[in-house]
Amino acid sequence: MALAIKNSYEIKGLKTAVESIQKIGRNIPEAVIEELIKGVSDVRNTAIRGIQTTPRQGRFYISKKTNRKQYPGKLGYPPATDSGVLVSKIVMDVREEAIELGSIQTDPPYPEDLETRLINGRPWHPWLKPAIDAESQRIESRVLNAITKAIG
Repeated sequence: MALAIKNSYEIKGLKTAVESIQKIGRNIPEAVIEELIKGVSDVRNTAIRGIQTTPRQGRFYISKKTNRKQYPGKLGYPPATDSGVLVSKIVMDVREEAIELGSIQTDPPYPEDLETRLINGRPWHPWLKPAIDAESQRIESRVLNAITKAIG
């Protein structure tokens, strides 16, 4: 059974990049990939932290599954966690060709809906894009530092 990852942040072309970088020096590819993996892991942790720390507010609704009150959180912010299912489904996959971070598609596929649905032209409860925005400059800086150190 293959895992379907939706709503993902992916760094593609690693094999081509490594081959190009190897022409400069052999320690660079490992250092760059190591920093990319750390960076994607930081994005994952930031997304999880965003979900876990979002205050519960707004109109409550009664969950059909648990028959309990649930507060979705403030519009435009990550969803407030209730059961922890979304957080438990945020995974990182490291392959030769790519590093991918996303949510395993669940039934129903609400992680994608939370991220992409618009209400009055505003995002509903994005949880991945804010984490990517928060960490992208740090990832770029780490990769550049790794290349600089390897070149000497």
